[in-house]
Amino acid sequence: MKSLMKIAGYTVRDIVRQKSFIASAIVCVLLMIVLRGCYQGSYSVNGQAVNSLNVAWQASLIAFSVVGHIAVLIGALLAMRIYRRDREDGSMVMLLARPVSRWSYSLGRLAGVFFVAWAFMLLLHGTIYVLALSNTGARLPGLFLAASGACFINVLFVVSLVCLCSFFVSDVVAVLLTIGVVATGMVSDLVFAAMHSKTLQSFMTNAPPDPALWRSIWPKTTALMLDATSWVSGVPTHYAGSIHPFVNVFVWTLIVGALVAMRFNREEL
Repeated sequence: MKSLMKIAGYTVRDIVRQKSFIASAIVCVLLMIVLRGCYQGSYSVNGQAVNSLNVAWQASLIAFSVVGHIAVLIGALLAMRIYRRDREDGSMVMLLARPVSRWSYSLGRLAGVFFVAWAFMLLLHGTIYVLALSNTGARLPGLFLAASGACFINVLFVVSLVCLCSFFVSDVVAVLLTIGVVATGMVSDLVFAAMHSKTLQSFMTNAPPDPALWRSIWPKTTALMLDATSWVSGVPTHYAGSIHPFVNVFVWTLIVGALVAMRFNREEL
């Protein structure tokens, strides 16, 4: 465990020095600037003024989901070359020549990437909270940051899946495959949630059909994000199947993480 934590620390230091990480930080600053305008503007619909606090509230909920998906994308991009780069520059051999087990090395690298991406997400969500407090004087519900913390499993799942795919395909293809898995689940989860919304059901004569089996077991990253958002908004959400999205993604993460460690143990250095 001590070796794993040290390697995770080395990974964090390596990532924060990369230009891609700095570029991501700049994008986040721009995102916060755009969100700030939602709190300070005035709005009208059909000539009637709209409460800016309501607009800012909705903007905060949208930003919460957007930030969660940005963190997932950043985690995928940071994980795409984590093992191959170590093999090419010789750091993998150098570290494994010491009394470090392969599983400690592989999971330590994975944990380091996850920690940076998750901290990135928490920072942005915390900034949204501070913006709401400083510009409107209104506090977002205390569950806002708790919901942000619950989304950590999405980041860990994506990082693990990219690392696993990178053993078999090129780094770019590994990221594209992971994005494909997330996008498929996103479409499935959004369609299912929309079909069970009160607005759409008011136009439907029949009850929506039961979800297909694959939709029930597919990684529910978007459903987990929607569920976390519902903690803040208080509006219940619907997801396919009887398994809670957190449990679904957690089980998938354990499976993929175990496969990463098993596959790395068979790697030739």
